[in-house]
Amino acid sequence: MNAYQRVMAAVSFQPVDKVPVCPFVMAFAAEFAGIPYGRYCTDYRFMATAQAACVKHFGYDIVTADTDAYREAEACGAQLDFPDDDLPVERRPALPERNDFSSLSMPDVYKAARLADKIAGVRELKRLVGREIPVLGWVEAPFQSAAILRGSSNFLLDLYDAPEFTAGLLDFTAELAIAFGRAQIEAGADIIGLGDALASLISETDYRQTAFLPAKRVIESLQSAGARVKYHICGDSNHLLNNIAGLKADIVNVDEKVDLSRARSVLRDTCLKGNISPSAVLLQGKVDQVLTAAGQCMRTGGRGYILSPGCEVPRHTPVANFAALIRARDEYTACGS
Repeated sequence: MNAYQRVMAAVSFQPVDKVPVCPFVMAFAAEFAGIPYGRYCTDYRFMATAQAACVKHFGYDIVTADTDAYREAEACGAQLDFPDDDLPVERRPALPERNDFSSLSMPDVYKAARLADKIAGVRELKRLVGREIPVLGWVEAPFQSAAILRGSSNFLLDLYDAPEFTAGLLDFTAELAIAFGRAQIEAGADIIGLGDALASLISETDYRQTAFLPAKRVIESLQSAGARVKYHICGDSNHLLNNIAGLKADIVNVDEKVDLSRARSVLRDTCLKGNISPSAVLLQGKVDQVLTAAGQCMRTGGRGYILSPGCEVPRHTPVANFAALIRARDEYTACGS
């Protein structure tokens, strides 16, 4: 099996020759390739070069056309600073006041500079890896996107103080995610990641009433366009697992604070991805700890499982630890586990 076949078989709960390893790498790839992160975020050619170099060297099973969470917000008017070699910083949100929403127009995903840049990056990655390795595009989930547009604290207050405004904003961000995701699919993305980091901070009831339906709408639209969809939620989402199962995403990436065995029991029919600790194990641990953690995850995940950290691989992860993540699945397969 090549990487594309391996990942798609796992997503479909079909037998695989070995467990797919799909770490979420952005800053680590840029660091490995010697590319300043400011360039990685603003020029698709640097992003694609770093991703291709990293996957070729280490031999994992996916490439990721993603850099940061601010592309949609920037297209809507957020003001960002771009350090030479660090993540972008949102200096001013697009909607610091609720009444700013009345003048907000839907950006053209092919004309907004960094939305078009990501679409070009997907196309370039597909050119570089062809059908051998799946290309993962990315959009922010409606809830997460709305929070970035407003500023997280403002948005969390909006949930209670301005429910009608919140509903309208979530409708807007869902439409933006659909347009941006579909453009990436047309450019060659096999999978679209849907990032919903902030959603883990709200209650199950609030999630169901606000985040769930817009996310489901985006997932269904992107699936109908021919892509698989990965739902990625950071933090402790144990209380949301039943709702997450209802989204019917093709892949669910759970973070380190989630009980993987419980996630497996709830998400019985969904390909599960995760959830090695990016910091305690990959960044700060030893090779043996990576191997042990990976083995435990693969045993718990079973069929329909993709090995990865719970979230992004830290930039300064030791190369030996990262390589051990891929080695772990090979040893796991070799010993017949």
